[in-house]
Amino acid sequence: MNDNILVTRNLCKKFGESYAAKNLNITVKKGDIYGLVGKNGAGKTSLIRMALSMSHATSGEIELFGATNEKDRIKEHVKIGAMIETPSFYPYLSAKENLEYYRIQRGIIGKECVDEALEIVGLSDVGKKKFKGFSLGMKQRLGIALAIMGSPDFLILDEPINGLDPMGIKEVRELLIKLNKLKGTTILISSHILGELSQLSTCYGFINNGELIEEISVEQLENKCKHYLSIKVDNAEKATTILEENLKCKDYEVLNNNSIRVYGYLEEPEVVSKSLFNGGVMISSLERVGSNLEEYFLNLIGGNK
Repeated sequence: MNDNILVTRNLCKKFGESYAAKNLNITVKKGDIYGLVGKNGAGKTSLIRMALSMSHATSGEIELFGATNEKDRIKEHVKIGAMIETPSFYPYLSAKENLEYYRIQRGIIGKECVDEALEIVGLSDVGKKKFKGFSLGMKQRLGIALAIMGSPDFLILDEPINGLDPMGIKEVRELLIKLNKLKGTTILISSHILGELSQLSTCYGFINNGELIEEISVEQLENKCKHYLSIKVDNAEKATTILEENLKCKDYEVLNNNSIRVYGYLEEPEVVSKSLFNGGVMISSLERVGSNLEEYFLNLIGGNK
């Protein structure tokens, strides 16, 4: 059984001599919350538009729910909900009227899905207020409501938390986690708010200048970003004995040149240094090392100098 929802193979999109996407190879598996990470203009939206047949690739292949032929891929769009950039709604219709229009247009059976979507995104109490009077945050919420209406198998969201206040961001995050965990919805989400992606994603694709730099699971990323105390001493063997016997710490590793990585006592480095000093170990350096998602991405693209 093929568990791949979206696969791109050497996908390219060229405008004149410039590439919006260059040899992109990503794989979104069933059940993923795939965080698409990249600066503005990195190629995230271009990739999404090609995946949805809103834009044609210059070269390469797209596989969607196992279909590679464009005609067959378009048939699979009924399984997808998407919000690309700022959605278009009718300015003189209410939130409910706008969703009802799209429900009929898309042939979604059952009016209850409109109220359910509005409830989920927190717009059930806006009544007859017209869309033209909505704040940017409310417009984003309505866009997400449109994307989830009909309970899609695959949800694609391009910068969905733009314009939301911290409470709105938290609510959207909880909503997406709920859809993923309870309904098994596979989600592809792009955002430049990397701290928020780090609380959502199960895997990441890092894009820069239209190219995929790295595709990595959350477990692999956490391992690479794992925080530790980096200690350089004059006698590593003596130091590890002190760590184990005096501090009951066994979560460490010894590197070359008498360097030790200690994965405990991250908030108490002074306890470690005092214990080593009292045990007769000379410390030449001790620092806390590790990075968050933003720092890791900046290091990848060479922007954290």
